[in-house]
Amino acid sequence: MKAKHLLFFSVVFPLLSCHPGRIFDEYTEIHDNRWNYNKPVEFKVIIDEIQTGYNISVNVRHASGYPYRNLFLFISMSDSAGHETKDTLECIIADERGEYLGSGAGDIWDINIPFKNDFRFERPGVYIFTIHHGMRVENLPLIMDIGLCIEKSVTSN
Repeated sequence: MKAKHLLFFSVVFPLLSCHPGRIFDEYTEIHDNRWNYNKPVEFKVIIDEIQTGYNISVNVRHASGYPYRNLFLFISMSDSAGHETKDTLECIIADERGEYLGSGAGDIWDINIPFKNDFRFERPGVYIFTIHHGMRVENLPLIMDIGLCIEKSVTSN
């Protein structure tokens, strides 16, 4: 039964996680649901329009029993010219009572965390997003997938 749930969520949630103006929406599976700090997730995104603003978000899929209320992520973004920026993003996974936020069914939960709103890329080309977890354990348990979603901002001119 668990395999059926995983297949359902793997197909349905990527379709629901972003809006119609999306230009990128991809997940990377975390091997054995244990995210090792030394194994970052990487996404390559092609940006053609730099006059447009973009909303960038991170999607986290985790299993019930995730032992923390939050998840810190270190996100670096580099372009083909070698320019790199680094940010830290705190993802709130559960409320004060320990109730998971986001959408869930059974023991699988998905949450979409805004990272940058109406962001404008400096130049067209390939951008590489590299994401490490920033928790105080080497192997973070019960993280199933990490995703990146980029969509055109509706407030952009």
